[in-house]
Amino acid sequence: MSQLSYEECLKIQIYLEDDFKARAIARKLHRSNSAISNEIKNTGLIENTMRSLPEQEGILLKH
Repeated sequence: MSQLSYEECLKIQIYLEDDFKARAIARKLHRSNSAISNEIKNTGLIENTMRSLPEQEGILLKH
C-alpha cells in the first residue's frame, strides 16, 4: 500500500471533519423535528385545524 502525501492527508482530514459536522447538524435537526412533531401531536394542532376547515370543501371528518 502506498503512502499518502501530506496534502492528501489534509484533504481526508478536512473531509472527515466536515462529515462529522454534517452528521452532528443532522442529529440536531432530527431532534428538533421530533420535538416539533411531538409538540404538534401534544397540542392537537392538526385536529383543531382539520375541524376548523369549512365543510363545504367536501372534507369528511371522522372522529
